[in-house]
Amino acid sequence: ECIGHRRSCKEDRNGCCKLYTCNCWYPTPDDQWCKCLL
Repeated sequence: ECIGHRRSCKEDRNGCCKLYTCNCWYPTPDDQWCKCLL
């Protein structure tokens, strides 16, 4: 499992999530967080 700050799920394709399912939630209007799960 990998958790990281991302501006969007699409951008995270270049990060740790690229082989996993990316679930995003929005702690603030200006930020998104991705949690990558197997």
